[in-house]
Amino acid sequence: MNKVKIAYFVKNMNVPSQTFVRSLIKSLSNECELKVFEYQNGTAVRRAYYGAIRKINKIKSVLFDGSDLLEANFLVSYAELKKSLTRQVREIDNFSPDVFFADFGRMGLVLAEEAIRRGKPIIIHFHGNDASEQLKCNTYVGRLRLILSNSLVYIIVPSNHLGRMLQIACGSALRYSKIPYGPEIEQFERSSVTHDGSFRLLSVGRLVPKKNPLALIEAFRVAAEQEGNLILDIVGDGPLMSDVEERIRQLQLSDKITLHGRKSHDYCLKLMDRADLYVQHSVTDFNGDQEGLPNSILEALLLKTPVVSTLHSGIPEAVEDGRNGYLVPEHNFIEMGEKIVKAVNRNKDSWLFDRVSEYTPDERLKEVMKLIKKVNI
Repeated sequence: MNKVKIAYFVKNMNVPSQTFVRSLIKSLSNECELKVFEYQNGTAVRRAYYGAIRKINKIKSVLFDGSDLLEANFLVSYAELKKSLTRQVREIDNFSPDVFFADFGRMGLVLAEEAIRRGKPIIIHFHGNDASEQLKCNTYVGRLRLILSNSLVYIIVPSNHLGRMLQIACGSALRYSKIPYGPEIEQFERSSVTHDGSFRLLSVGRLVPKKNPLALIEAFRVAAEQEGNLILDIVGDGPLMSDVEERIRQLQLSDKITLHGRKSHDYCLKLMDRADLYVQHSVTDFNGDQEGLPNSILEALLLKTPVVSTLHSGIPEAVEDGRNGYLVPEHNFIEMGEKIVKAVNRNKDSWLFDRVSEYTPDERLKEVMKLIKKVNI
């Protein structure tokens, strides 16, 4: 039997934080005849033009409200993606795919028009921002409603929370497949690590508002005032780096918190392997941006590391309060600090990780392939 031919579209598969995209591409390549199509930015003149548009939009953000800026950004982004797809039409025709697959909502919108025109099914994988902040954009939502109502269009989300967000925006009749990420972990059992008497906490992710690293540092301060042996490793970079550095200095925690900056996935896994607790204070950003279901949290659970995080987006669908971690309300850094202390003093053998099989690469691939076979009838 011939393998299913999948045209897989992604804006940039080399974004460091998008390990979940590269992992799925790698897995599908073993099961299907897969060709990856990446966003093409066109000529230098066109790149300069869109660069100028982005600068204008930054100025607009001062003059107009957030919805106006979202509308402008969507229209510019949509036009860019449309032109990129147009430049690849001949290559698509030569490949002649059975199924189209798109990562992130905007890419899916553009690609769906091409798939529907050809009478081919398309799977759109939503991840976070494309099913939260972007839903404030009326033009985006309007086109989503039109496209997602077509019988050739299928949806994947990493959590029921994001699925419900799309249903609220586009109508409750919208159907979706919840398929969590399946992080690739070389070893699921802990290596033999010699501890120096400290209790190590780890947080991995971009230093952006929806990760709320400042709240995490404040929570660590609360915990460290009660437990003197705590150490926190923070891996990641981003626009809040200078704020994070300044807060650590203000709180005189430089001897307890290490900022590693942006590091490779292997580097993060080594830190994860020796961590006693994984911590992340995710929140809904003021612009509406939310997480999907953070890959790093799933990695921690696969390595049987308890998690202290927030009641945010899809996180409670993986972290069960009191079983494999603790959950606190968003922005409540005091309660988070207290839960960290509670985790420090808890018998490590009392944590339950009986659902980790749901988050393996094999399980994810099985569910995605089940959907691909369903649509390719």
